[in-house]
Amino acid sequence: MYIYNNNEEYNKAIEIGNNVLNEHSNNPNSLNHLGYAYCGVGDYEKGIEMIKKSIEIDPFHTYAWYNLARAFIKMGRRDAALEACRHSLEVDPNFNLSLRLFVVLTTSKKLRGN
Repeated sequence: MYIYNNNEEYNKAIEIGNNVLNEHSNNPNSLNHLGYAYCGVGDYEKGIEMIKKSIEIDPFHTYAWYNLARAFIKMGRRDAALEACRHSLEVDPNFNLSLRLFVVLTTSKKLRGN
């Protein structure tokens, strides 16, 4: 799935991801990648559902917290995005992607609603 997501072939990633989950329904990496793919096609509700399942299984999944924050941003849910970003940084205070996202969330007037 990861390769298809990186190439923005989200529908293919979704197809493969659903097949993988039929065999390994509790794989947090697969759930996270599948959630990312659903977000890639604009189905943020389904994407968030998959990413949250990933986090339920592995609450220390830094990328899942980060992807959850990004999905919330796309939905205009800044406060939820900030909370997810904070969780990511609690897991790994040096996770560069979340550090950058945190700065954007806390300094961007557009995202702050000002």
